[in-house]
Parts: sequence; structure tokens; C-alpha cells
Amino acid sequence: ENMLMFVGAPEYGKEAGEDTSSWQTDTWYGTQYRITTVEQSTSEKWQNPVGNQLASHLHLPHPNEFLPSDFDLVTLPENTMKQYFSKKDSPPVCIQNDSEIQLWYKPDTAFRMPKVNIFVSFPVPAKDPTSSVGGVVMSLWTEWQNEVANVFAYAASMAGLHGEWAPNPKRGTIELHVSGYSHKAALFCRRLLETTVGTTAASDDDAPSLDSELWERLVHKMCDQYQSFFMAQVYQHAIYYMDQSLEAVPTPRTIEQRMMELEQLTIADLIAFHKKNFLSTSGLQIMVHGNVAPEQAIELGKAIPQILRGSSEPIAEAPPLKAAAPTLQQRIVQFPRDTSLVFRGKSWNEENTNHCALQYYPFGIVDLPTNACLSLLRHLIAEPAYNQLRTQEQLGYVVHSQLKTSGDHVKALVLLVQGEAKDPVHMDERMRLFWQSVRTQLVEMPDDEFLSHRKALYENFMESKKNLLQESASHWNHITNQTYHFDRIPDIAKHLQTRTKQDVLQLIDRCILYGSSLSIQMFGQGTEIPEIIEGNAENGNRTLALSDPIEFGRTQSLHPLPPTKEVQMVNLHS
Repeated sequence: ENMLMFVGAPEYGKEAGEDTSSWQTDTWYGTQYRITTVEQSTSEKWQNPVGNQLASHLHLPHPNEFLPSDFDLVTLPENTMKQYFSKKDSPPVCIQNDSEIQLWYKPDTAFRMPKVNIFVSFPVPAKDPTSSVGGVVMSLWTEWQNEVANVFAYAASMAGLHGEWAPNPKRGTIELHVSGYSHKAALFCRRLLETTVGTTAASDDDAPSLDSELWERLVHKMCDQYQSFFMAQVYQHAIYYMDQSLEAVPTPRTIEQRMMELEQLTIADLIAFHKKNFLSTSGLQIMVHGNVAPEQAIELGKAIPQILRGSSEPIAEAPPLKAAAPTLQQRIVQFPRDTSLVFRGKSWNEENTNHCALQYYPFGIVDLPTNACLSLLRHLIAEPAYNQLRTQEQLGYVVHSQLKTSGDHVKALVLLVQGEAKDPVHMDERMRLFWQSVRTQLVEMPDDEFLSHRKALYENFMESKKNLLQESASHWNHITNQTYHFDRIPDIAKHLQTRTKQDVLQLIDRCILYGSSLSIQMFGQGTEIPEIIEGNAENGNRTLALSDPIEFGRTQSLHPLPPTKEVQMVNLHS
């Protein structure tokens, strides 16, 4: 009897065939509207829901099965903590390692919260997961599974649990991430996997969970992601061309080709990818990190293959999982010696008049002392680069330096500038002069100032992780790249303490001033691209034009893969 209700719809009034002659019009927006009362018959029906069967449609929300009620912190035996987890930053340990799964475990020794992170990596048995079709289908599949899981994922999020499927086409894997309160995290993880297995069964009947409306939404979302790249900042286009020249994949594709192949994909293609039941593979990598006992982690590790099989039988009696394809390892191009490569291109955005110059200096595969020295060099140039290139010379409003890691083990230093005032050829020349000034400033730098920079970087390396998820992500990266070097950052920090000014100067001379380089020069709209003049540069390098970054990446020698490492399994029950 006392209610104010608003009803609005795109097709309302004239669009719905109603007479709107008596409707009012909003002064500012010109929107037509009317104010009316609820009909008496409707009001009586609402006041008496039991008598007119409305009660059957009214109910309280269903109980949220993901609400946690157990917030007790797990305590491990004292001898186990002392042997394996005596420090806050102790690495995870492998507690199961066989043909089916590799299970890593670590209790929360730093934050002591009733939370957990569960990461699962599923290898995709495809010949080339990095190909455009493989990458597109993997992305579509993860979007599909996330959409299907929304039915119960919202309730889980209200209970402090979050889960997501994510593709990793460069490694040829699909990952499942679950985080939140530990009491119901395993239940949520099981529900996500059971839903995925359920969509496999549903796909036999033309996949009711993947109708044309959902398919169009998935494709439209991915198409928008590609389209947004064309409208992105020009420095992102420069990074794209840099990556194209570095990564050696059997069937590389441009963004345009990926979009064309996305348009050609059909529901049947995604269902065919799904029917391969790629989740039923061996070689699963799992990490359980947080407020969970080892026995609970092992129980979850056993349950995952059983869910994928669709069988609750003990693992020893269940049919074996299919063999997985070897995990893909990204190969990185080895740059030719004494060569300065130059690529010039145009921004895709027709309204963008900004230019960008990007310089890539390859260092190759480096040991820990060199890695420490390279990190120190990047730390030393961060502020001078911004001060000189942006504030003093006003080359651009974006100045960025980065220590880049490609393929988990190949290092390089990247410096880029984006702006509208100067063309990228001029930017590149000034950036090269900047490196000479860096060397001069370093020679003249007092020893105490150099030591203060080194100390600041050391403290940054040794800074503790801010939260459990940040710590989990760091451990997970070392697991998935199969280096298992969990103490890499502290080890680099140890070598940093012995690096000298002379070490940094030698690095600048060898790899910056007289080393190979790649210059990506992106021109904004309205500016013609000048021809690249090849020949010998002042530093003795050959200057060569790079016309096709993809072809360059396919025709060069490759850095060797990092050596494989054995995983030592521990028994936390002994």
C-alpha cells in the first residue's frame, strides 16, 4: 500500500504501441514518462500472495554452501616446521610427484590468516598451443568456463572465495586459480572442476551450456580486446613488435590474422576442442599454499584426477589418465653480434599523433652476479632517464626503463619514450646520447652515493611480500617455469652486495654502448616514415633495417633451453 516503483525499458511507450499523447516530457533530456497508480486487481494480488499461488515463486535465498565457519589456524608438528618451514619465506616442498600430478605444499608461515591459494596447471595436448588458433580457442574456452561457473561463483565471492580459469598459451597450459578462506576453498575448487567435466558431458548434446547467445557474447568480448589493441597507446604497439622479433614460434600470427581466425571459428570448433577432454591428462602441477594441513592438500591432489576421470574409484583401480604432451617451453631469439637493428612502423590508431622510440639491449643468458649488476644498472638509470629525457629535453611524457626477462632466463634492458613533440628518429638519437651521459655520471659519482644506490636496491630485493597471494604467485612462477629456484631473488641480492662501480661500467661498455641493439621506432599519424640508412655505426656495429619482425624471429639462432632440474619429494608424515 506504500510503494514507489520505477519501470523503464528501451521498448516502452510508443515503441510498445502505447498511446503516449498524455505522457509528460523531461525538460533536460526529452525523455517521455508518465506517473500512474497500480491497478486495484494487481494490488490485491500482491497483498494476498498465498491465495493466488504467488507464494510458490517467493522464497528466501538458498543457503550459501561456501560460507566458512572454521577459522582455526592449522598447526604442523614442531619437527616438520623446524625442518622445512623454519623461516617466513621458506619455499614450498613437493609432497607428491608421479606421472599424474606434481603437488607442492606450503603452510602460511608469514601472515597466519585462515586463507589459502590453490593453483592448478593443466597441460593442453595440442601440437602448437602458441599458434593463433590454439591461443584463441584456449582463451574462448576459459571465458566459457568462467561464464558457466558464474551460477555459483557469485555465491562463493560473497563468502570470500574467488576462482578463475586463465589461459597460458606461451606455456601450452590452462590454469585454475582459487583463493580465499581455507575452510571451503577445496569445495569450491571441486565444484569448478565438476562443472567443467559437466560441460564435457553436455557437449554431447550440442552443448546446451554453450548456446548461440553465449557464443556471440564470448566472441564479441574477445574481438573487443583485439580492437582495443589497435586503439592502444603507441608504446604498446612498439612492445608488440619487439616481442614479435624475440619469440620464435612455429606458426606466428599477427593481431590481424588472429582476428580473421576468430571470425572463422564456430561453436563446433570450440566443442571439438572441449571434447578432446584435454583436462584428462597427466602432468598436472598443483600448489596448495596457506592454512591447510598436508593431509588436506594430498586429499585434494587425489580428488582432482578422480574428478577429471568422472570416477570416484581409488586411483589405483581407476583407468589411467591420458599421457600429456610435453610442457611447451618458449624459445628466444639470439641476436646477431655487433648489429644494430632498426624497425620503423606506423601506429594503427589513425587519430594518434604520438611517436615512440624503444631501445632493446640484449644481454642473453646471464649468471646471478651479472643479473645483480644488470638490476643495479636499471636502478641507477631510472631517475636520470625521467629527469633528462622527460623534464629537461621534453622528448615525451612517457619515459620508461625495464629489466626484461624473456622465456624465463634471457635478460635484456629496455628503454622507451613516447611523445608528440619529437619524431622517433630524434628520440632514438637523444636516448643513445643519454647512455653516454649515464656512463660519465657514473664515473664521477662519489663512492658513498653509489653504495647508497646499491643498499636501496638490496633492501628492495629483501623486502617481504605484502600478502599471501603475492607470495603464492612468486612460488608458482618458479614451479611452472620448472626452475624451482625459489630463493633466486635473495641469491641475486647476495651477489649485489659485491658489485662495484667498475662492474656496472664494464656492463655499459660491453652491452649498451658497443653491444647489439634493437630500435623500434613508431611514427604517429601525419608523419612520413623516413628510409633507414644501413651501414656502419659510430660504435662499429652494422646498422640493418628490420622489415619483418616475425620473419626475423623465425630465421635467427635460438638461445638454448635452461637445464632441467630434478624435483626432490619430501614426506611430511615421516
